[in-house]
Amino acid sequence: MLRNEHPVFKAVTRKENTWRQALANGTYDPNLGHGYVYFQANERPGAQLYGFVDNFKIHASTLQDCLDALNAFMGLMHRLGLICQPVKTVPPRQTQKYCGYIYDTRGPPTLRIPAHKISRCLASIHFLQNRPRSHQALSRLSMAVVTGVLQSVVDATPQHVGQTHLRALYDDLH
Repeated sequence: MLRNEHPVFKAVTRKENTWRQALANGTYDPNLGHGYVYFQANERPGAQLYGFVDNFKIHASTLQDCLDALNAFMGLMHRLGLICQPVKTVPPRQTQKYCGYIYDTRGPPTLRIPAHKISRCLASIHFLQNRPRSHQALSRLSMAVVTGVLQSVVDATPQHVGQTHLRALYDDLH
């Protein structure tokens, strides 16, 4: 609906910016990102809307485009009768929390883990490492909780290398 109603989302032209295209004719612009880039009538990249369950993220090339896209999105949500909590709605900025991670675009785009998640993971690891071995075995539920907490940060590790480190823990759990 937003692509049809609002010009900031509407793509007039599109450009393929992939390695296949680069091999075919030698044109690849790493500043545009990888994939298809959709351009507005003013020749700026169009705004993009990402959604996962009840989390939405708007990405645009300029602050004004992002504000326009946010206003269009909020207007559509209002017309549809969906409530966007003001406490959870964050104005455009270069660091945004989305699906539990912090997306930081102040420099090279980086996916960061919030400090509270890191401390929870470290506390869980510390608990497992420092509990006396003389106590009875941990319950499967306890191990599943710790494994789930650690699994929740795997996506933020480079090439998902955290999954490799959790493999032995999964063997113990099963």
